[in-house]
Amino acid sequence: YDTYSFTFASDASATVTDPLLAPLTLMVAEEKPFKLPTEYDTVTIEPGTHGANDLVFTEEFTAYVLKAGYHEVVGIKLPSNSLLYIESGAYIKGLDQNLGMAVLGGEGETNVQIIGRAIVDCGGMSYEGNKHPFWFSRMEDFSVEGLVMINANTWTMCFLDCTDITVERNLLLSYRNTSDGIMM
Repeated sequence: YDTYSFTFASDASATVTDPLLAPLTLMVAEEKPFKLPTEYDTVTIEPGTHGANDLVFTEEFTAYVLKAGYHEVVGIKLPSNSLLYIESGAYIKGLDQNLGMAVLGGEGETNVQIIGRAIVDCGGMSYEGNKHPFWFSRMEDFSVEGLVMINANTWTMCFLDCTDITVERNLLLSYRNTSDGIMM
């Protein structure tokens, strides 16, 4: 894993004012090399505020790439035969629009992959509106890997009536009463 070093403030009165830097959790895992499939088209999504239908994707055989940076997201929905790659350094903030959309979701799709090195923060979402951070139903041949899910407002990762799914190398951190981890 190589060598890493960290320095913390030695002054007891030192504070961190940037909310993205306040907590420190370190997850150490060997990085798996990733290469976009050459047979897929590529769509790049730059950081910014993404409204309710901005990230509802419909094109199959496409790799959707969220670039590193700050993304405010109402919901991301993927079609069959697609891949969502979230670059290292991407920070996804789930927006609470009471539309019932999951921050990451899908229904009835086949051959979908989500691969990331990103933080998905649902701290600004309320319990109202039944919006789950991660909700997939009736999916087949589905995988999610490498996400850090924080501050879930309700069940964190939900898979309802899905078959042949793989969930690996994800880190779920939350403090709310109903923020259970993975529901299958």
